[in-house]
Amino acid sequence: MQLSVGAIADILQTRPLYSKALSEEERDALARVMVRGASIDSRTVSEGDLFVCLKGEKVDGHAYAARACEAGASAILASRGVEGLHEAFPTVPLFVVENPEKALSKIAHAVRMRFAGKVIGVTGTAGKTTLKEWLYSLISQEYRCARTEGNHNNQLGLPLTICNTCGDEDYWVIEAGISHAGDMEELAGILRPDIGVVLNAGTGHTEGLGAMGVAWHKTRMFTVLADKGCAVTSSDYPELVKWATSACEEKGSGLYFFSVADSPRDFASKNAQPGIGCVTLVDRQNPRLCHVCARRGDRVEETIVTMPMAGRAAAENLACVTLVASLLRLDLCFLQKAIEEASVPDHRYSREVIGKSIVIDDCYNANPLSMGRMVEAAATESRQGSFIPVLGAMGELGEEAASAHKILGAQLKSLAPAFVLWKGAYAQDVREGLGPDIPLLSFETDEECAQCFSKGLSSLSMDPANEGVTVLVKGSRSNRLETAAQTIKSLLTATD
Repeated sequence: MQLSVGAIADILQTRPLYSKALSEEERDALARVMVRGASIDSRTVSEGDLFVCLKGEKVDGHAYAARACEAGASAILASRGVEGLHEAFPTVPLFVVENPEKALSKIAHAVRMRFAGKVIGVTGTAGKTTLKEWLYSLISQEYRCARTEGNHNNQLGLPLTICNTCGDEDYWVIEAGISHAGDMEELAGILRPDIGVVLNAGTGHTEGLGAMGVAWHKTRMFTVLADKGCAVTSSDYPELVKWATSACEEKGSGLYFFSVADSPRDFASKNAQPGIGCVTLVDRQNPRLCHVCARRGDRVEETIVTMPMAGRAAAENLACVTLVASLLRLDLCFLQKAIEEASVPDHRYSREVIGKSIVIDDCYNANPLSMGRMVEAAATESRQGSFIPVLGAMGELGEEAASAHKILGAQLKSLAPAFVLWKGAYAQDVREGLGPDIPLLSFETDEECAQCFSKGLSSLSMDPANEGVTVLVKGSRSNRLETAAQTIKSLLTATD
């Protein structure tokens, strides 16, 4: 961002505090000092940043205000005075507000409304971070673009992302993640996207979202689009179609659909439907190939893209990226290059080959939709009898938790894994869906994981070292499966 101290004072409707020793002329001059970013961690403060003092359960940011000034902070945003600050740093303005987090959101909204480029807001139940990275990579082939770092997509991460843009980019691609009712209205209200994207909607964070359902909450983004903004979503989810249509009618915005086809006949049929702007189809001979068809007015473009993962999840992301690219009139010849160059965060379908085996680390988080998509993708990469899911319980599902885990067990049964390793609650529900013929081995520690994995391997009729296995590691964050993934990699390396 590029805001003066005086501009921030106008946004917050409060005057900053300085050392009493400063004259009015000196204060007026300091009001012209520029603020170029924001931070809530004194260790990451850069020259010219606004340091936001937040009080947490264990750490109080007010105690680090002086350290932030030493690192070059141009201003401090706090909920109270900071003892000794102006004795040490008399010229650093201190904004005292009732709620620094809300004040940061106000500043972020003001920065967004000053932005002359286009803003793409991205949300969904599964795959939104990957989608955001693919969009960023594609747009960056031709234009200057900023995007959300990692998954900083909540009430703190989104405003910080906006405040740390330069402001002279052509595009922003910003991710919005929600856990509770009202979250989307708040985040999208700050963001005011020119193009709002809801990738998909499935069971996730249902404990906090309440009775209206995930699709309704996700499509709240479409009610606060920028003037002349438009919405993009999938036609493959009836609830999304229903609520997206309602939201866009309420706002008077354009609505564009993409879809994943199930067969060549379905592919041809959907391409002929006037309401669908892009369709993808997974190649049955090579599940990592996707056929893409996109319409730009009367013009139809078809291409084939090799994906980093197999299955419907990749095809859905590709369809969405292609439709947004068409709306932005980007050159689709960059699609393959953009996907190959995209920087996806750690533990997001991170694929490592060890000898003849493959370990897929997708343990960043999980909900029923993302879990189902990833077990399908990983199983597609495996040979018969060599698929080993190492999974953890899915959190924040409320009353739907037991049934969701039973459904997962039934899906695993249909994929015929060699055996299943499970960490956390709901093992019995998974086992009920899985049935008696496929072993499910429970573990809690890394040592138990190693023992269960070795026991499972020893029961196989095949030789893992000579024929290889495909292992998927995935579960909710609370399971902390990162170390389990490393344990399994070490075991496979030792047997290679």
